[in-house]
Amino acid sequence: MLIKTILSLGSNRGHSQENIINCIKFLGKSKNIEIIKTSSMYKTSPMYNLSQNDFINCIVEARTSFPPLDLLEYNQSIEKSMGREVFIESNQPRKIDIDILTYGDKEIEDRNLKVPHPKISDRKFVLVPLIEINPNFIVPGFSLNVSEMLKKIEKNNDKVCII
Repeated sequence: MLIKTILSLGSNRGHSQENIINCIKFLGKSKNIEIIKTSSMYKTSPMYNLSQNDFINCIVEARTSFPPLDLLEYNQSIEKSMGREVFIESNQPRKIDIDILTYGDKEIEDRNLKVPHPKISDRKFVLVPLIEINPNFIVPGFSLNVSEMLKKIEKNNDKVCII
């Protein structure tokens, strides 16, 4: 059975646009993942650790036959194969980052995976490209759709520009 999943991709080391394109190709090579839609790419301000380059971000909507933790493991194998380094500190520059935002209508609380992503409603770099794909999407466990979520945080100064 195929489950709809939404992934967030980000890169701010090396050739970020190329990194995103290559990551999408890796995702599409799996027999367990069918890519439905990808958003445009967006240049975005870093959050949390502001002393790093801007990011390139996009959203991928896909169907998968991977169980959630297997999808996480597959995504981590892509990150590793693309040269992502493991950091002791969080929020460091990275060649590629793949976050599982949603997995069907499931709410998952595992020590390795929380779905929906716990910071989804605070991140313009996620909400803006997600709105491009589906402006009325309601994230499981939330009462607002993604457009309404964005309105609540629009005043923050995070840059999110389509490229």
